[in-house]
Amino acid sequence: MRCILFAREVTPAIKSNPMNITHASTKADIIDASCEVIDTQAEQINDLRERQLILWTIVGILTVLLAFGA
Repeated sequence: MRCILFAREVTPAIKSNPMNITHASTKADIIDASCEVIDTQAEQINDLRERQLILWTIVGILTVLLAFGA
């Protein structure tokens, strides 16, 4: 599994359960589980950045409307 940071991917409707890491887990299992977490966090960060952009756009529009007394 390859970690993909800041890439826009279509997320499945049903996400798989995260892997449980134990003392018996192999290095590959630990890396795979961490990549899943990193990918999920990257998707959440991208979604939040998009929401932030939308909110700043709304703030800008409302500021302009308020400045011109509309």
